[in-house]
Amino acid sequence: MEKKTFIIPVGLVGLYAVLLVISGRIVQLLSLNSSNSKTFASVIINFVICALFLWLNKKYIRVKIDFKFTFSFFKRHKILATVLAIITILIVIGNVKNLPLALMVSLQAGIVEEVICRGIISKYIYNGLNKVEEKRRIWISAIFSGLAFGMLHFINLFRQGLLLIKL
Repeated sequence: MEKKTFIIPVGLVGLYAVLLVISGRIVQLLSLNSSNSKTFASVIINFVICALFLWLNKKYIRVKIDFKFTFSFFKRHKILATVLAIITILIVIGNVKNLPLALMVSLQAGIVEEVICRGIISKYIYNGLNKVEEKRRIWISAIFSGLAFGMLHFINLFRQGLLLIKL
């Protein structure tokens, strides 16, 4: 296994972490009054960061990103899917005035993290391990991209208080 197979993904995670911290500082410098405006600015900046990563991938990394969306989970787990749908509806009913912003935040987080972790990092590692047996390639790339995904969430320690629970 080449070191490059893992160095570039670690560098991407580090770059994303730095850009997220910088984006938080940019939002602070904008002196926006409402928390909704700050959240909206953060979402827009994160979409710009995602575009930057897509450009970096196209220009230098050159990993083909191909996602397949299936709903087989919901077909197999109808009761869980129904419970999740009911919970989602109840949350929406309770927060109708913030619904557009909540949808933007949810979409932004999912899209950016999927593009970076599963789209670029996992695929890059998988392709870099071309001399390793198929099953091990899948496991190694899945574990490493999962670790990268988890490490990205440590940034929240710098952006919000640890274990802040408001009752």
